[in-house]
Amino acid sequence: MAVPVRDKCPTCDPNHVDLSDPAFRALDNPDLGHIPVTWKFVHS
Repeated sequence: MAVPVRDKCPTCDPNHVDLSDPAFRALDNPDLGHIPVTWKFVHS
């Protein structure tokens, strides 16, 4: 799955991203708060 990330979580660890609610729901239950994912930067 690919989702755009427009803003990294400013208060999070440098390897964390803050997803929108719909993007998080596509991956897992948002009530979990944090889930392990693999991500990378891509050029559009």
